[in-house]
Amino acid sequence: MLVERWILARLRHHIFFTLASLNQAIRELLEDLNRSARRASSASSCPSPPRPSTGSASESLP
Repeated sequence: MLVERWILARLRHHIFFTLASLNQAIRELLEDLNRSARRASSASSCPSPPRPSTGSASESLP
C-alpha cells in the first residue's frame, strides 16, 4: 500500500490520454523505486554474514 500511495502521489498532477502512457509512467517509477531500494540495501550498515574458511576442518583442530 505504501508503494501504491507513493506512485499515486507522484502521478497526481499528470494527465494521461492513453492507458499505455499511464502504464509506462508507472513502470518507470517502479524501476526507480527498485533501483533506489537496491542501492539502500547494498549500502546498509548491517554486517555481512561470516564467510566459511578456505582451509579444511582438520587443519583448524589442535
